[in-house]
Amino acid sequence: IRTLPQFYPAWTIGEIDITFDRSEGVSGYTAALDRVCHEALAAVHNHNKVIILSDRACDKDRVSVSTLVAGAAVHHYLVNQKERSKVALFVETAEAREVHHICVLLGYGIDGVCPYLALETLVKMNSEGLLAGEYTTNDIVNNYKGAINEGILKVMAKMGISTLASYK
Repeated sequence: IRTLPQFYPAWTIGEIDITFDRSEGVSGYTAALDRVCHEALAAVHNHNKVIILSDRACDKDRVSVSTLVAGAAVHHYLVNQKERSKVALFVETAEAREVHHICVLLGYGIDGVCPYLALETLVKMNSEGLLAGEYTTNDIVNNYKGAINEGILKVMAKMGISTLASYK
């Protein structure tokens, strides 16, 4: 997604860090949510077509607002501001690992999910010989994406939903 502007220059990307300083506690959490929502609106006003909410800055001193809470807050904030239809909303998160996690994010208005920790874990497990069989990194990523996609379709089918837009 980050390379999209190379191919479609009009599709600019706004990236928003959803972490905050651990020392700020609960007030930091709520302040971070407000900041993320305002930065998302500013990104729309700056004519960005894609917004990426990321928790990659997490470390021992910085904690993340829940990706689900941040994504849903931004989605609803932009809906209330009548700006949501102008932007695609993606999350880059260590939290999402399973089909259910991704389905919940999609259900709360997220358009795309990069579960980077799950992917990095699978690649590392493969490099350490912990997966049965011989796989390339591309095989690992494609198998994971395929399994997630099939799982999402299965969840939607059980609910009688035929399109992702209906699920959202």
